[in-house]
Amino acid sequence: MSKDRVDILSEVTDEVIATCYGPTPEGKCPNVNANAVVYCAGHRIAPTCGGTEYWRLRVPANSRDCPLMWNLDVEMT
Repeated sequence: MSKDRVDILSEVTDEVIATCYGPTPEGKCPNVNANAVVYCAGHRIAPTCGGTEYWRLRVPANSRDCPLMWNLDVEMT
């Protein structure tokens, strides 16, 4: 697991509501629910690692992938 902290922020107050330590070495989220949805889904995140492109990134509500594993350089069409 990553040693870098990821703060999960409240959509309403922007306060830290939880902390995660990023994906496993295999790139999987260590905190998924019974439907395989990541814990930070539906929230914004503020990682201490990575570039500023991840700062306050909103994670879609039903995301099953750790956002730190996303390739933000790929343009969505």
